Amino acid sequence: MLTKKELKLLTEVLNLEGVKVSDKHQHKGIGIILKIESVAKESICNICGAKSDRLHLLGATHAPPLSAWLHPQNHQQIIKDLDWGEQAVFLETNRRQFKCEKCKKPFSEELEFVKERRKYTKRLAAKTIEEVLADDIRSVAKKGRVTEKEIERMLKDASKDLSKVKPIGLKRLGIDEIALIKGQGKYCAVLMEKNGLMGY
Repeated sequence: MLTKKELKLLTEVLNLEGVKVSDKHQHKGIGIILKIESVAKESICNICGAKSDRLHLLGATHAPPLSAWLHPQNHQQIIKDLDWGEQAVFLETNRRQFKCEKCKKPFSEELEFVKERRKYTKRLAAKTIEEVLADDIRSVAKKGRVTEKEIERMLKDASKDLSKVKPIGLKRLGIDEIALIKGQGKYCAVLMEKNGLMGY
C-alpha cells in the first residue's frame, strides 16, 4: 500500500492535469500500471453542454430492491502513456458516467488527456508522430510501444485536427513527404512553417 506522500509524488511525476494517482502496480514483462482518478467533481454533458455533478447510478431506474445496490456506473479503461525510462506506462482509469440534470441523459466524462475511443494519451500520439517524421511507421512500431494501425490512426487524427487550424502570419512554407511504410509507395505530405509542424 502506497503512502499519501508516494501517491502525491507519482501524481507530480505523471504530470497530467486533472488527475491524481491512487495506486501503482509493477508487472514484469508489461510495465508500470498507474491507477488514476479524475479530481473534477463535475463534467460537461456532450449532448447539451450543461455541467452536471450527478453520477449515473446503476440500478437507479429499476424498482428499488435495496439502495445499497446502487453504485456509480463507470467504464474501466487502460490507456498507454509515455514510457518512464525503459518502463512502459499504462493508465488504468474508471471513466465515470454522469446523468445530465438538464437533458436527463447519461454521458461519460471526457478525459482531457485522451481522445474519445483511443487507447493512448494525446502526448504519446504527439511523441509517436515526431518519431515517425524522423523515421517511418514500421520502424517506430517495431519499438513495441504502439502498433502500425495505431500510428496510422494517430496521423489521421492529427491531420483532422490540423486541417481546422488556419495559418496566421505565415511567411514561409516547407513541403515534404514521408514514407508511411518504406518501399510500399504510401506517403504522407508534411507542411512545415518556420515555427514547426503545420499539417499533414
